[in-house]
Amino acid sequence: IVLGGSRARGIARPDSDVDIGIY
Repeated sequence: IVLGGSRARGIARPDSDVDIGIY
């Protein structure tokens, strides 16, 4: 579980800047 900018990841929520999800 990673806390960070999901826009950089683009997996969990590409439209969100900060999101908690499993990458």
